[in-house]
Amino acid sequence: MSAARAHGLTLVELMIVLVVLAILATLAVPSFVELLRRQRVQAAAQSLVGDLQFARTEAQRRRATVTVETGADPAGYRLLAGTEPLKTVALPSGVAIDRVSVAFDALRGHTTATRIELGGDGMPRLRVELASTGRTNVCSPDGSFGGEDVCSK
Repeated sequence: MSAARAHGLTLVELMIVLVVLAILATLAVPSFVELLRRQRVQAAAQSLVGDLQFARTEAQRRRATVTVETGADPAGYRLLAGTEPLKTVALPSGVAIDRVSVAFDALRGHTTATRIELGGDGMPRLRVELASTGRTNVCSPDGSFGGEDVCSK
């Protein structure tokens, strides 16, 4: 009668699997951290674009000037109809915004052309360009943000 063969892993095989998993994790973590940083900046830029469009619409609807402005803290911005606060936005962790104040005209929703940059320490930067007509465009100032157009100078 032949001896029954045991099923399972030996200690050596298990150690090899753990070493391979550790190496793969070490290679993947920096890429994942960079992906999270990029997603934070991109989400903040898209939120800002939506809020700029909302501010323009509200200015026309209310027939009053609506302003998007940053305060002393670069981690957020707010929307104001005159002096009445409409919305306060906190940016994702680690993302900062340039100081800016953009006022939308009550009659046509026009404003002055503006460039607003978002980013943070060790993060790629994105720029939201706002034309005087209210049209927005998101681009990468230095081309380091893959998937976004490079900003014109």
